[in-house]
Amino acid sequence: MVADLAAVVTWVAIPFTLGRVAGAATAVFPPAQLRAGRFPPFDHKVTKIPGMRFLSKVLWTLAFIVATFFWMVLFEHGFTMKGLTEGTGEELRALSSWFSGGKK
Repeated sequence: MVADLAAVVTWVAIPFTLGRVAGAATAVFPPAQLRAGRFPPFDHKVTKIPGMRFLSKVLWTLAFIVATFFWMVLFEHGFTMKGLTEGTGEELRALSSWFSGGKK
């Protein structure tokens, strides 16, 4: 994630700063390299953290489940704050009783 963010900053920020602060950019990259649109490659091997890809997949899956839950609550209980708050409580109670094996 950090490596991807650094790559995006490298590829997005440098061309935008060229028009504003050309002197600062040419101190890092030679002008011929900047005009050609070629930048040094970003080394992803240095910043890789083991398990980060798996963690990213887990977090995106959890975000999808939470968004789907709230979308379902809004559709079943109405697109109002009252429907969202009361519906969320009702659905969470139903889920907890379903997982605990209790009565509905």
